[in-house]
Amino acid sequence: GAYFSLFGGWVSGRQIELAPNERITQAWRMTDWDPGVYSLVRFTLTPDRESTKLVVDQDAVPEAVHEHVRTNWGGCYFEPMTKHFAG
Repeated sequence: GAYFSLFGGWVSGRQIELAPNERITQAWRMTDWDPGVYSLVRFTLTPDRESTKLVVDQDAVPEAVHEHVRTNWGGCYFEPMTKHFAG
């Protein structure tokens, strides 16, 4: 249930599930979404030879912002994570 925020508070939410080495599930919302509207984001980790495969799944994004959210995963999350973990 721990609270988190990203991008200067633009995105905020709560931890829903933490399964060590397996999965993180969070409820996310953006500041301009209607009150009480959240999207569920699941980060699933699976062993893949000598590395770890990360699958991100997001449900319940409001239709009006669906394309915006979808297109920002690369530049806002995946590219910085790839850079970080590559050393």
